[in-house]
Amino acid sequence: IFIDGVLDTSQANSQGWSWPATQPIELGSSHDSYWRVFVGLMDDVQIHNRMLSASEVAATFAGNPVNDSSLVERLNFAAAPANNVVVDSSASSNSATNQGATWVSADNGRSGLMRFDLVLTQITVAADPDFDSPSGTIAFWVKSTGNTGPGDFASILFDRRLGGSGDVITMEDDGTI
Repeated sequence: IFIDGVLDTSQANSQGWSWPATQPIELGSSHDSYWRVFVGLMDDVQIHNRMLSASEVAATFAGNPVNDSSLVERLNFAAAPANNVVVDSSASSNSATNQGATWVSADNGRSGLMRFDLVLTQITVAADPDFDSPSGTIAFWVKSTGNTGPGDFASILFDRRLGGSGDVITMEDDGTI
C-alpha cells in the first residue's frame, strides 16, 4: 500500500486476485450493508493489469499516470458525468454508472472529483474481462473527514465480491486503508 506515492506497508499475498468474473466494481458503497458508505472525495481511479513499480506509483501520484497497455480502467472525473455516465479514458472504454455521487470542479488544488455522501452514493463499473488478471494495481486519490453513518465497520472504497469471494479496499474508522 502506497500513501501519497510512498510505500507505507507491504505484505506478501499467497493468492492471486480472485474476482468473480461477472461482478461489477462498486466504488463508495457496497451491496453488503455490513460496510459503511464512504463520505468524502475520490479522484482518478485507475486499474492496471500488472503491478506498478514504486517509481510508477510515485509518478502517478505526481500527476503523471502510467498510460500504457496495462491501464484497463481510468475514471479521472475530468468532466461531470453526462446522463450518469462516468467516462473511462483507458483503451478499454468501460464507462461507469454514477448513482448519486456529485461532481466537484475543484477542491484544495485538485480538479475534477466526485463527492460521496451518507445517502447511498456509488459509482459502478460493469464487469469486464480486462479486470480478470492474476496481479495488478488499483490506484485512486481520496479525501475524507472520517467514517460516519450506518454499517458496522470501515467505509467501503472499492468492492468486487460476490458470496464472500473477491476483494475490498476499505478505510477503517481510524483512517487507515
